[in-house]
Amino acid sequence: MDFSAISSVIQTVGRLLTQEATSLMGGKDQVEDLQKELEWMQSFLKEADARKVDNEVDRTSINEIRELAYDVEDVIETFALKVAPRRKGGFSNVIKRFACILNEGGLLRQTKCEIQKITARITQLTRRLQTYDVKQPRDGPEVDDESDCKVVSIWGMGGIGKTTLAKKIFRHSQVIGHFNHLAWVYVSQQFQKVRVWKDISSSLQIKNNADRDEELAEILHNFLKDNKCLVIIDDIWSIEAWDSLKSAFPVAMNTNSKFLLTFRNKEVVSHVDRRGYSYELQCLDDDESWKLFQKIAFLQVHSTGTYYLISNIFILDLFFTFFYLYFYIKKNIVDPKLEELGKDMVNSCRRLPLAISVLGGILATKSSIHEWQIMHKNAKSYLKKGKGAQDIEHVLALSYDDSPPYLRSCFLYLSQFLEDYQIRAERLIQLWVAEGIVSSIEEEGNGEIMEDVAEGFLDELVERCMVQVGERDPTLKVKTCHMHDLMRDLCLSIAKQENFSRIKSSIPLRSILFFWHPFDLDLELCLSDEDDFWWFFWFVCLILKWQRSWNYMFGNFKKLKVLSFEEGGKGYSGFKLSSAIGNLIHLRCLNLCCIAFNCPNIPSSLGNLRCLQTLDLRIFRHGGDGALNVPNIIWELEQLRHLCLPLTMTDKTKLKLHTLTNILTLINFNTRNCFVVDLSKFTKLRKLGILGPFNIDDIKEELDKNLPIIASDCLRSLSIWNDEGIDPKVLAHLLSSCVNLCELILRVKIEKLPDFHHFSSSTAYVHLIGCKLVEDPMPTLENLHNLRVLELYVYAFIGKEMVCSVLHFPKLESLNLSGLWNLEEWKVEERAVPTLHHLKISGCGKLKMLLDGLRFITTFQELKIEYMPKEFKDKMVQGREDFYKVQHLPSIIFYHIYGV
Repeated sequence: MDFSAISSVIQTVGRLLTQEATSLMGGKDQVEDLQKELEWMQSFLKEADARKVDNEVDRTSINEIRELAYDVEDVIETFALKVAPRRKGGFSNVIKRFACILNEGGLLRQTKCEIQKITARITQLTRRLQTYDVKQPRDGPEVDDESDCKVVSIWGMGGIGKTTLAKKIFRHSQVIGHFNHLAWVYVSQQFQKVRVWKDISSSLQIKNNADRDEELAEILHNFLKDNKCLVIIDDIWSIEAWDSLKSAFPVAMNTNSKFLLTFRNKEVVSHVDRRGYSYELQCLDDDESWKLFQKIAFLQVHSTGTYYLISNIFILDLFFTFFYLYFYIKKNIVDPKLEELGKDMVNSCRRLPLAISVLGGILATKSSIHEWQIMHKNAKSYLKKGKGAQDIEHVLALSYDDSPPYLRSCFLYLSQFLEDYQIRAERLIQLWVAEGIVSSIEEEGNGEIMEDVAEGFLDELVERCMVQVGERDPTLKVKTCHMHDLMRDLCLSIAKQENFSRIKSSIPLRSILFFWHPFDLDLELCLSDEDDFWWFFWFVCLILKWQRSWNYMFGNFKKLKVLSFEEGGKGYSGFKLSSAIGNLIHLRCLNLCCIAFNCPNIPSSLGNLRCLQTLDLRIFRHGGDGALNVPNIIWELEQLRHLCLPLTMTDKTKLKLHTLTNILTLINFNTRNCFVVDLSKFTKLRKLGILGPFNIDDIKEELDKNLPIIASDCLRSLSIWNDEGIDPKVLAHLLSSCVNLCELILRVKIEKLPDFHHFSSSTAYVHLIGCKLVEDPMPTLENLHNLRVLELYVYAFIGKEMVCSVLHFPKLESLNLSGLWNLEEWKVEERAVPTLHHLKISGCGKLKMLLDGLRFITTFQELKIEYMPKEFKDKMVQGREDFYKVQHLPSIIFYHIYGV
């Protein structure tokens, strides 16, 4: 069989990516994806040739693949031939290029459009091959329920990419659609088996009423045996670790559940399940290593680079524009000397992805050949210290030593967090500020506040690959982060050498972070004891023990700057919060979130903590109505920057907050316990959460004068949770006060959204739940031209029809419709939501059919259908009425379909 057509195209595309990288700004990703598709096609043709195909379906498919290959080659070569003559160097040629830059931008857009059409044809061909059962290479994992293999193991040395591969499988659409339940748990070197079992049970939503560890293991074992689940257990270090955990997993039984495990040690692999499948992850080859390094070390131009440049070019002076273009083009060309130095350093990384990524992150901060030469010399020096697997440790050490001093402190502070712990960026920034790692010196130097500076430090750590991003928010800021375990080992080692954590008897303790409850006791289990007397005796002793513990901490650790109960540290903590807490006058951060007491009173001695910058009082009251009494002392804490009030407060609580002029975050504010007029004093406020009633009786006069309720023009996030509803006029006026709002969360009955001109044009994220909107919200929301994520949850809209109009939602990437029980028809007109990537439809049982406009959206990546009737799913099958709407989609996930 003749493979020349496909081979020729792959070579052409590869050559284009190498030679025309600058010209392809904004289109390079599409061409790379197309190249991957062509490589799969080539594999298909080779397989077809090996099978000696001789049927009409195969021959038709092969002919169509060949035609697609020729069409791709035509499009790519046309672009290359038209652009290449303009690619000569010299300043005079740059001026000539400026004369036709608009034309080149138009050519790029035309090429991208042609590539999209070809990609759509490939997607249709793929679906036909699936429909008619033509064998082809599968892009993704295959799941075989009939196989006896229950365990798949990925093993290899640290930093080789085991967790990354496991995450790819865990998030793959075929895997998500195949299993009914999925769970992921990290084990690592130090673990508690009960915590591992509880984390899996929580992910699988299993009710845990176990009194003993053995009961918990049995409950989990039975659930996994009876259901179709995928459980990924990451980073098991030893045979002993697996033996302590395995009683909860039915790996040797007849079950539809599967288990994916990652190890470093091959001996553990064979011990777990001899019948299982094991995959040894190999190091990258030289070409893969260099490609990975290039992506990180050589800064990539944003995908919108060419269009942005063209559309904004005329705001510059013409003479300045010539020079701008010259350097803009120049800076995207990799200097041969940098390439030579880079390849030599990459070869020293022993082809380990983590080492290459870290090295690339370091060099991404270097711009001159001289800086690269210094790094080349240092890298060689560091790598001489290690042998074999130890080389990666020295590359990581190089990343630390190359960091500026301010980043080193930020990095070493991460040693206080648990292995594989997902750190909330917002909390980490608050801790850095509280510890003085980021100080007011930076704030005064360039006009930024300390939190902005700290956020910049976190971004630098991410760019240097010293910290990995877990999740980003809708504005693309880091939401959660963590460290690779090898990077964490380095962090712990250096922190110990430099005594960063200050754990010495001669040095006062400055910081305590609880990641699990200090007493780790489930009170509910104790309450079921039948012997009332002994239970009462035990309970009294326990309360006294708790009280002594609090008093000891507050009496002996008077130099504390940070006392924080992180996620996992919640639980019953005694009769009341001790008034001795007032002794900790140096505290900057006090986080009591999710701990519980019997007594609902917050001690007035809290007013002594005048240095507090962060105060989280989301304490639970054990028993009763849960309301807490907070004395009117918070106004004395004038340094407060972040304040979280209790979820519910007693009617006696009335707090004055007018002195908190530095406040940036205010959570659980309400007008029953606070004064609404105080909001006009918070000129720096960035995040406001309103929980409960919001009445404006004491500022009606200001409202009549159309004065803003919120004085801060820095407010980025607003959330309102109120079961009683809110006056539509008050809501409209409140939104009008938020001129730079990016995030809006409404859990309040309003029946009708305010007119779109009340919303900030910066709004990127909208989450509505329980609003019970009678009118279609889309005509209002579609005018928010920067909206990227829209989520309509349970009873957000109670009408029957929604319409997305033509040319609206220009930047919307993610749309979630969940629990809109009355929705029957949803229309999306052509050229509406043109950039949509993800769509989720869940619990909309009356929705008659999928929107017709879906077929016009070329950017689609994933459609997820959950908790919907079988009839809705069946309409998307080949030959049914909705198939033509979804046949171009690369990924469709069905989850919890009922009526099967």
